[in-house]
Amino acid sequence: MSYQEISIWLENLQSKKQWRSYLEAEDYLTAMNKIPGASTGDYVSLFKDTLGYLMDGDNLADGVDKTKVRRNLIELEGDKLKLELLVEIRALESAWSVKYTFQLMPVSLDRIDIVEAKLRDVQEKLTKAESKLRDMEGKQVKSSQKEVHLQAVSMVTEKLNDEGLIIWDDLKHESFELTSGKDCMRVLLPGWYILNLNVYLRPQMCGGTIDLHLNGSRILCYLVPFTGSAGTSAAL
Repeated sequence: MSYQEISIWLENLQSKKQWRSYLEAEDYLTAMNKIPGASTGDYVSLFKDTLGYLMDGDNLADGVDKTKVRRNLIELEGDKLKLELLVEIRALESAWSVKYTFQLMPVSLDRIDIVEAKLRDVQEKLTKAESKLRDMEGKQVKSSQKEVHLQAVSMVTEKLNDEGLIIWDDLKHESFELTSGKDCMRVLLPGWYILNLNVYLRPQMCGGTIDLHLNGSRILCYLVPFTGSAGTSAAL
């Protein structure tokens, strides 16, 4: 089986110093750690998982059991580094641990490279901060949504307006307002609403209808029956 060259790159997030290695298979594979049938891609995936193990979220806390950490970084002479990865392999109901060793060489960086690396870190932190801010704003908007209630009354019992619409008494509510003719209500706060309309009627000598309109379209209709000398009411 032929293997491709792999590269491992490390960076000190504070000093921005960097190390890199370009490795052939014989540089990290031995008779003790070689996995039968594994390709270069399999090894790369294995190494990535080992490097990232216990590196996310709350696992970065000081309380992490050091015996569970599967990587070790050793300083060598000449500013070199040796990276050791301990990998647990499971196959055919058995498990064993193998170690892979990599030697990393220091990368020569110009001042401009260091500045660019620091700017890259700042940009990453800014992107994360913006994402968290958007999440917080979204949660704040959801939490700020409140229930609103309106109880409107019409005491104009003599007659309706020329279009047969009920004339409402003045409203004092920040989320609702009346039109200039006081025959329509505007909802100023978007959301879902439950509407209840009760109309109390004098005795009806002939039938009629009571309609409820939304944005100019009728959405409910109530047929008023003949009641003779008795009053009646309609509920929509």
